[in-house]
Amino acid sequence: MEALINDIRHGIRGMLKHPGFTLVAVITLALAIGANIAIFSVVNAVLLRPLPYHDPERLVRIWETNLARGGELEMTSLSNLLDWQRQNRCLLDAAAWQRLTSLTLTSQTPALELSASVVSANYFSLLGVPAALGRTFAVEESDTQVVVISNELWRRQFASNPQVSGTKIQLEKKDFQIIGVMPHGFKSSAGEADLWLPMNFQPNEIDRGQTYLQVIGRLKPNFTLDQAQAEMDGIAKALAAQFPNSNRDRGIRLVLLSEHTVGSVRLTLFIVLGAVGFVLLIACANVANLFLVKAAQRKHEIAVRAALGASNRRLVQQLLCEAFIVALCGGVLGLFAAAGALELIKSLAPDQLPRLDEIGIDRETLIFTIGASLLSGVLAGSAPALYVCRPNLNDALKDNRTHMTTGGWRRNRLQSAFVVAQVGVALALLSGAGLLIRSFVQLVKVNPGFQMDGLLVARIALGDDYREGNRQVTYFQELANRLRSLPGVYDAAAVTVLPMNPFGIDFDVPYHRAEQAEPANAAAPKAKFRAATPDYFRAMGIPLMKGRGFLEQDRSDSPRVVVVNQLLAERVWPGESPVGKRLRFVWADWQTYEVVGVVGNTKSYGLIENWQPELFVPQAQIPYTVMNVVVRTTGDPAAMTAAVRRTMLEQDPYQPPHSIVPMADLISDSIARERFAMTWLVVLAAIALTLASVGIYSVVSHVTTQRTREVGIRLALGAQTSDVMSLVMRNGMTLVLIGVAIGLAGSLIMTQLIESLLFGVTPTDVWTLASVSALMIVVSILATYIPARRATKVDPLVAFRYE
Repeated sequence: MEALINDIRHGIRGMLKHPGFTLVAVITLALAIGANIAIFSVVNAVLLRPLPYHDPERLVRIWETNLARGGELEMTSLSNLLDWQRQNRCLLDAAAWQRLTSLTLTSQTPALELSASVVSANYFSLLGVPAALGRTFAVEESDTQVVVISNELWRRQFASNPQVSGTKIQLEKKDFQIIGVMPHGFKSSAGEADLWLPMNFQPNEIDRGQTYLQVIGRLKPNFTLDQAQAEMDGIAKALAAQFPNSNRDRGIRLVLLSEHTVGSVRLTLFIVLGAVGFVLLIACANVANLFLVKAAQRKHEIAVRAALGASNRRLVQQLLCEAFIVALCGGVLGLFAAAGALELIKSLAPDQLPRLDEIGIDRETLIFTIGASLLSGVLAGSAPALYVCRPNLNDALKDNRTHMTTGGWRRNRLQSAFVVAQVGVALALLSGAGLLIRSFVQLVKVNPGFQMDGLLVARIALGDDYREGNRQVTYFQELANRLRSLPGVYDAAAVTVLPMNPFGIDFDVPYHRAEQAEPANAAAPKAKFRAATPDYFRAMGIPLMKGRGFLEQDRSDSPRVVVVNQLLAERVWPGESPVGKRLRFVWADWQTYEVVGVVGNTKSYGLIENWQPELFVPQAQIPYTVMNVVVRTTGDPAAMTAAVRRTMLEQDPYQPPHSIVPMADLISDSIARERFAMTWLVVLAAIALTLASVGIYSVVSHVTTQRTREVGIRLALGAQTSDVMSLVMRNGMTLVLIGVAIGLAGSLIMTQLIESLLFGVTPTDVWTLASVSALMIVVSILATYIPARRATKVDPLVAFRYE
C-alpha cells in the first residue's frame, strides 16, 4: 500500500510538471467519458431500468392481428375483450383504455382544456400502482362520475391540497368527484394524461366490428409468454369460428409491455451507445499515444530505476498509476460535462422516446462513470507501460537526448497501429453519420400531400351538450367563418383526423363497391375514416384530382356523398373514374355513398410512412365533436396563435382549444426519431474525426522530431524542402490510407446495423462512402502538413549538435 501511495504522489507530481500534457490528456478523456456517461444515462433510464409497475415483466400488451395483412397489429372491440377475459386461463386480469381525448374543466374561468384517458376500472390495480392520495377506481364505478387526477394537475390546479379527495369539479359542465391522486412520476401505459375516467362497458350487437380498445394483461406466475400466446391463439380460432363476420382472419398477439414501450427506440439507442463507445476507444488511443511519447522521453529515467533494482511490476504499476490519475480526472470532469449534456439530449430527444423525464445522473450512472474511468486508464496506460517495462539498459543509459537523433516509423509500430485504428474507427462513424444525413435530407424532401407552409392547427373537443340537435355542425361552420374574417387568414376548416397529428378519433372502416356482394367485415379491405367540413381540402392545400369537394349543401337531409383519396380510387376502380360511382362502407352498418371527388394522397402518420387509403365524408352528415381546426394564414402561422385562440374563446369561453401549433412543428415531430439518431451520430463522428486528426498530428509530429538528425543531414546534402515534406507526409498518409481501407471494410458492417433508420438511401451508398473517405483524407493531410512544414525549418547545424 505504501508503494502505491508513493506511486500516486509521484504520478501527481509528474502530471503537474507537465501541465500541457496533463491538460490535453484529461480533456480528451473527459470529452469521451462524458459522452459515454450521457448516452449511458439515456440507455439506463429507457432500456435497462424496469418499468415502474409491480412485477413489470409479467405485463403484456394484447393486440388483435389482421392475418389477411400479414399479422398487422390492431386494436380490439369490447365484445372480443370480454370473451378474452372469460375464456383465458393464462391471465390474472386484463384492462383496457381508449385513445386519449380532452375534456374541458368548466368549474373555473377561463375554462381549461385537459387531456383525459378513459380506462377500465381495473386499470390501476392491474398495474399495481396505488394512488398517492385517496384511491383508484373500484369495479362497480364503471358508470359513475368519478375521476383520478395526475400528480402534476394536483399541484398545478389544486395547490397540492392534501384534502383534494372528495372535491367536486365540473368537466364539460357535468359534476365529477375527485377520488384520488396518482403518485409523482406515474407513467401511464395509456399515454400521459391530466386525469382518468372509468370506462362504461356496454357491448352491443355491432360492437365486434368497432376496434377502438387497447388492452394490457398480467400473466399468471405459472405461465410463460409462449404458453400464453398458444392459449390465446386457440381463443382467436374459436372466436373466428363463432363470429366469422367480424373475427375471420383475426388473431391475437401478446407482446411484453417492456418491449412495446421501448422496442421502437432500442436499436437507435444501442447504435448511439456503440458509436460513443468507439469514440472512447479513439480517445484512449490518443492518450496512449501521448503516454508513449512521454514514456519514450523517460526511458533514461526508467532504465536508471531498473538498473537500481526496480522490478518490471513496479515500473508498470507506476506508469499505470499515472494513467489512472489522468483517467479519473477525466471521469470527474466528464461527469460534470454529461450533466449539462443531458439537458441538451432531453431538448433534442423525440417525444416518442419513453421515460424521458427519468433520465439523469443516478447511482448506476456513477458506477458506470467509475468503471469507464478505470477502463480508460487501463486502455490508455497498458501499452506505454508494457512498451518501457523491459528497457535496453545499454542504449537507454546513454544520453537521454538520443531520442532526438534517431528513430522513425519502424521504431514506433505501436503508435502507428493506434493511428490506423483511430482512422478506421473514425471513418466507420463518419460513414454512418453520412448515411443518416443523406437519409434525413431525402426524408424532409418527401411531399406530405398538402401545403404545410402557413398552416396553423388547433385541437378542439366540444362538450356533450353540443351533440343535441347537431350543434357541433353549426359550431364548426361558425368558427370557420369567424377565423376567415381575421386579418392574415386565408381559409379555415376542420377534420376529425389531421395528417401528422395524433389527436382525433381515428379508425378504419371496411368498404366495397356498391354493386358487389357484401363481404364479411373481417374480409373486406379497410380505409381510414375522416369527417371534414366544407373547404377542408382547399384550406389544407390537398389537390383535387377529379370531381368536387364538399359543399354547404351536403347536409344530413341531402344524399350521402364521399370523397376518396387517389390510392383508394386506384384500388377500387383501377383505370376508371370513380366520380359518380357508389361506395359502401360500415358506419353503424353498411351504408351507400356516392363518390363526388378524388383528392391526392396525404401522409397521415409521418413522412416516413406509406400512403394509406382514405375516405372523407361531410361532417354535416356524420357529425363529430372532436375535431382538428386548420387555419391557413398568409404570413407566419405562429404569429396568429393569439388571435385564433381569442376567436375561439369569444365563440364559446367554455370550449378552449387543446393546443394551437404550426403544422411545421407537427411535421418536425414526426421525424424526431430520425433527427435524434442523425444528430448524435454526427456529433460523435465529428468528435471521432477531431480526435483522430489530433492523434495523427501528434504521432507524425513525434516521429518527425525523432528524425531531426536525419532531416538535418538531408537538408545539408541539398535536399529541397518539398522533398522533406514529401518524406514526412508520405509516411503519415500511408498509415491513414491503410486506416481508410480498414474503415471502409468496417463501414460495410456497421451501416447494415442502421439500415432500418435509413430512408431513400442504401447502406452501401457509394457517394456517401466516397465523400466521407475524401473528408478523412483531407483532414489527415492537414494533420500531417503542420509537422511536415515544421520539419523543413530544421537548421542542419542545430541537428548536428546532437552527435
